[in-house]
Amino acid sequence: MGGSRAHVAPLLPDRPLDGRPHRVPAEPPGMDECAYYRSTMLAAIPVYRLCYTDGRLADKARLP
Repeated sequence: MGGSRAHVAPLLPDRPLDGRPHRVPAEPPGMDECAYYRSTMLAAIPVYRLCYTDGRLADKARLP
């Protein structure tokens, strides 16, 4: 963690979500921005959340 958004971007799946999915835990406090991704289009696949503070990766989570 701690990489800049530009450094992390090429490593991310090509399936970003438009926002926080329903029934996903709230974003951690103190984060400037969070982005959500799926590794495939299948609904059963978990969602991955990456959160940034001051343009650097500050939190990552695999969500059900």
